[in-house]
Amino acid sequence: AVLSKCTSAVERLVASQDRDMIRFRDLGIPFDWNSIQRVKEAACDLCTAITPLVLDELQALLVPSSKEQGLQAIQTDTITFNFRVYQFAQGFTREALETFMDF
Repeated sequence: AVLSKCTSAVERLVASQDRDMIRFRDLGIPFDWNSIQRVKEAACDLCTAITPLVLDELQALLVPSSKEQGLQAIQTDTITFNFRVYQFAQGFTREALETFMDF
């Protein structure tokens, strides 16, 4: 849910960037447009932090096959989250990519 809200806000800001840049300048409002890239990098950092935690949990739960459906659901959710971050950030940082490959 947080990623969706962040993605929507950044997409709106990027879509109106040219118009807003002129308006902000005319009104004397300082805005660092590099902050958009930093938000995307932070999303990759989030993937880098969360994916190993999920991997550790999955390894700890690797027991009888009765839990296999739950494990598959966790794996699917993690892959989906990583893919959404990848799309949002328009790529992974090297660390996020390595973490995802380990997963």
